[in-house]
Amino acid sequence: MVEVKGIEDALLLKIGSRVSPLREGWGPWFDAKSDFLRRDKMFKSNMELLNPLNNPLLQDPDGAGVTGLTRGDKLIQKGLLNEFKKVPFLLKKPLGIEDSVQNLNLRSKSKSEVVEDDETTMIKKSTSVLNFKTKETENVEGSRSEMKRAERRTLDDNTSNLSFSGNILGGSEDLRKTTVTNLSLTSNRSVGIEQKTAASENSVDSFNSNLNPSGGSKNEDANTVIKSELSGEVYANGKRWGYFPGLHPRLSFSKFMEAFFRKGKCSTRVFMVWNSPPWAFSVRHQRGLESLLHHHPDACVVVLSETVELNSFAAFVKDGFKVAVAMPNLDELLKDTPTHIFASVWYEWRKTQFYSTHYSELVRLAALYKYGGIYLDSDIIVLRPLSSLNNTVGFEDQLAGSSLNGAVMSFRMHSPFIKECLAEFYSSYDDTRLRWNGADLLTRVARNFLRKENNSANKVELNLQPSIIFFPISLNNITRYFAAPATETERTEQDELFHKIKNKSFTFHYWNSVTSALVPESESLVARLINHHCIRCSDVL
Repeated sequence: MVEVKGIEDALLLKIGSRVSPLREGWGPWFDAKSDFLRRDKMFKSNMELLNPLNNPLLQDPDGAGVTGLTRGDKLIQKGLLNEFKKVPFLLKKPLGIEDSVQNLNLRSKSKSEVVEDDETTMIKKSTSVLNFKTKETENVEGSRSEMKRAERRTLDDNTSNLSFSGNILGGSEDLRKTTVTNLSLTSNRSVGIEQKTAASENSVDSFNSNLNPSGGSKNEDANTVIKSELSGEVYANGKRWGYFPGLHPRLSFSKFMEAFFRKGKCSTRVFMVWNSPPWAFSVRHQRGLESLLHHHPDACVVVLSETVELNSFAAFVKDGFKVAVAMPNLDELLKDTPTHIFASVWYEWRKTQFYSTHYSELVRLAALYKYGGIYLDSDIIVLRPLSSLNNTVGFEDQLAGSSLNGAVMSFRMHSPFIKECLAEFYSSYDDTRLRWNGADLLTRVARNFLRKENNSANKVELNLQPSIIFFPISLNNITRYFAAPATETERTEQDELFHKIKNKSFTFHYWNSVTSALVPESESLVARLINHHCIRCSDVL
């Protein structure tokens, strides 16, 4: 008796002179499998570094099968691949580069100094000095007309070339325009981390002084930075936290916010939070921003986001509006608040089920407490100016016992009500309950806040609005108004509701959490409200 341990053993069994019936069905399959495994092994690397399963950068973002890439990773990888595809690599090495680069003499110095002799100009650098001869520079200048330079753009190279060129002393204008452009990539690689660290100053004055240490004009180099930033996507990278034309790219988060509000001379400060993927920001969300800018063209709008490019709203900036994107540095934003501990546990916090929603709830409260102003959800349409609102939040429904909703809030800086909300967020946080740290939190705190002994003062610090002010159509009824009226009766009803909302409500909430898959029909009530104050009206919902 032969022991059969597996299907392979069974296929080898012989029944007299006949071939095993198992072999007749399974044999061709195993032959094909063995051929596949043999071929597959030829294309696999024994080096674990080159194994795609161990190296996400080698995985195809569009490929099927097992992958270590999340949806967000795939978006980032596609962006990086698109950046590489934009680079016009040359088949022929540019003339004049090799000879001049080979003669570069890099030597480190502990202190910055400038040394000049008859044939040499030293480039001042805090960690390195580039020593090159005038004759070699002339060779580069002479061959300038014969070569084409390839420039690779990286996530944080918007100012690297400028930072390098801004510290050159002496030399002609042509030398600054040609040599620095050609050698910036080489020098940045040579100086390494020290140069990047030295470039990350947090002061606008320091930035201007580094751009022009000799005391000349600063506007030309600053314009070069802005032009470079507008040429492609701008990302937050740990050194850069926000973007707005004319502001220093290496400002800390707090410094950026202060500089933006100071530069914008804002009539109103408005905050929005976006923590969904960039592609999820649709035309209907854009309409919310347009409706705000229609009523508040001089407002300073800050979109706080971990996901979108920092210059996502460059088109609005080009039209003269003040819209900036900033990635919150939680350590700075939550400093001196009861919730500062969340900055230190962020890495683990972001793995929780409702992180995106809870993050938005915390960031909006912290921004209002730190800077004061108005907060709007991205699915809010502004129907009239919001300047008259002060220390205000509204009920989300007309029903008795309805909760407050933080989709629209307006509070002064260091509001005692918002401070108590932050304290409650810290003391009662529950990562397993969706609304507990948002609408339910506002309701709990407001109830206790208004019960305190100093009731009259607290009423000044907290004004509760009925649902018609911010949420004229409830969550349970919103979907029916995405369809155009089918009868004259429905049309009359929607017309009356449209005029009532337009006359009494400050905002309209289309509850994107339950309507994201719906497209409003052109004559529907929702479409009429969303498009009522559009700016880019040709964009289709």
